[in-house]
Amino acid sequence: CAHPLPGSMADTDCSDGSCAIRPPPGVTGSSAQPSSSGGGKAPVLVYSRTVCGLCWMCRWNFWMAGVDFELRDVDKDTSWGAALDSNGYQGGTFKLPVVVHGSKAWWDIRDHAGLAKEIKERIAGGCLPEGQ
Repeated sequence: CAHPLPGSMADTDCSDGSCAIRPPPGVTGSSAQPSSSGGGKAPVLVYSRTVCGLCWMCRWNFWMAGVDFELRDVDKDTSWGAALDSNGYQGGTFKLPVVVHGSKAWWDIRDHAGLAKEIKERIAGGCLPEGQ
């Protein structure tokens, strides 16, 4: 992978066109929680890498579904760590991207179109950061 986590080359595998990563010890993201955007609604955050095929697939599905999102570099912004922890992440390797909306996070995404639909429904329902 062209952009592994600093000091974690052994924990990054992009051999199948996607990026699987293992967060380095201590990544919690507690210093940078997602904030709400205009209208009091939670932003959709997509933590990705530019060289990640699955990340592009996710972004494309969001664009096609009309889901606005904020793109964040998974290597520079580690606030995704807290979102994973609070959503039952048990450790180990997972595939990018990480998508966060309010207090809900998704990783190892298998159905990008389905996720775009789910998030669009969450936004239409007025989901705020405090809600699931």
